[in-house]
Order: sequence, then structure tokens, then C-alpha cells
Amino acid sequence: MRNFFLLAALLLGALPLSAQTLTVTLSTCTFAGNAQQLPATISGATHTIWAYMLPGDTWTCSVTASVAGDYAIAMLASTVFDRQALHFELPKGTTVASQPIMNTFGWGEYKAQSGTVTMPAGQSTLLLVADGIVNLDNILTLTSLTPPQLQAVTINANLTWDDKTPVQGAINAMQWDDATRAWISIAKGTLDAAGNISLSGDLNVVPSSITLYFGLNDAAGATVSSFQQTFPSLFAKMLTGGKETCSFVLVKGSNPISLAKFPSCQP
Repeated sequence: MRNFFLLAALLLGALPLSAQTLTVTLSTCTFAGNAQQLPATISGATHTIWAYMLPGDTWTCSVTASVAGDYAIAMLASTVFDRQALHFELPKGTTVASQPIMNTFGWGEYKAQSGTVTMPAGQSTLLLVADGIVNLDNILTLTSLTPPQLQAVTINANLTWDDKTPVQGAINAMQWDDATRAWISIAKGTLDAAGNISLSGDLNVVPSSITLYFGLNDAAGATVSSFQQTFPSLFAKMLTGGKETCSFVLVKGSNPISLAKFPSCQP
């Protein structure tokens, strides 16, 4: 099998990434109280809900936010009482948000409930505490209202096979997005006859690390080879002026493959 070499100069110089959404599954949290998990049908789909809730019931959940700031709360709940509520604590004993629950006029009438909670960046322990009697869906989401911090990047590369012939095809550079658990394309381009390419796009540099994926496609769009590399976010910020060059060695047909990282790539 032949190798090809990728010499990539990452120059700091943005297709916005999606806002981070945290999915909180209450059944994975530590629970103390009276509520019980039961199956329920909501809009034709089977859900797990928490019923028989009493004030003081508490879910203690571990969450990791890449961005500090306000997060939009989205949950499904039902109640036959007015002026019911839940609240969030972070840390324990400190209320950071109150979540009113409107009267849905039926225990089986689940309605979307919304609010806002302030979250710090990094891992934290978030408590959800009942202040009333409601039925609550097992899953709620917290979506960041803070736009991702993006930094422009240009990837200049020359790709050759180990027999010195130019690599031909298209390159798709993508960044891993923790919010959607998916790869997001930041730049695409086709190699010229000499195996050169220049790709420009935007990176989200808020996370503590940046994972990039590069896929080499043939004329039909099939992936010939691919690789990915995780860098400290500080590394991207140090590339101003394009003075850093990284060398990568890939094995044709391997997808994905471990990447050889040379000292020039070290921050």
C-alpha cells in the first residue's frame, strides 16, 4: 500500500457551528424524592415521564458546557394546578433559574415549557428541584444563547504519494461539534494537477481541544483515505502568520487512520 504525505500549514485567518445543546436525561442523574418513572404517549410517541412528583424532589446531574452564558431551557411537562414550578441550582443551594410550569389542564396534556438558565463553561453539577406537582418528561435540553467563538483558518497543503506523484481528488475538512455529535464541514476543495490545495473556513476555538477531520475523495466522491487530528485550542491561536507546518503520513485506503504528528505541530 502506498503512503501519501500531507504538509499542512494552518494559518489563522468562519460557516458558523451550531450553538451547543446539552441533553439532560433525568434517569441518568442521581434522584432523591417521591417521583416515579412511567411510560407515557406524547404526540403519538412513547416517552418516559416522571409522575407523582412532590415539592423537594431533586435530580442531581453532571453536565459539561463548552461555552459559559445563558442557555435556553426546553422541556415537556403537564399539571392540573396553577403556579407550579421547578428550579435549577448550581452549586447546590444556589438558585440560578426558576422554571414556571403552566397549567395544561390534564395530566396527559404535555406542553412545551421554556426558560433560561446561566451555566459556567466546563463540567458542573446541576440540580433540578421540584417546587410543585407536575409530570415531567425524562429528557430536557439546554441550548446555548452565546454564539460560538469562531476563528478563521486557511489550510494550505501539498499531497503526494510516496512515489512522488501528486495526489488527485477532493479534500473535505471538517470539525467535530460536541453539541450535535457530528462532523461539520468547514471547507472543501479540489487538488490541482500538482497536488496543491488551499482551504479556508472557520474553527470553533472555545473548546479545550479542536478535532479536525480530513477526507480525500476520488472523482466519484468516494473516500479514498482519511484522517483526523486533535489539537489543543491554544495551538490554533498560535498559528498567526502561518509559521507552523504540520506533516502527516497516511496509508491509502485506511479510514480512519492514526496520524503521525511531528514536533513542528507541538504548541
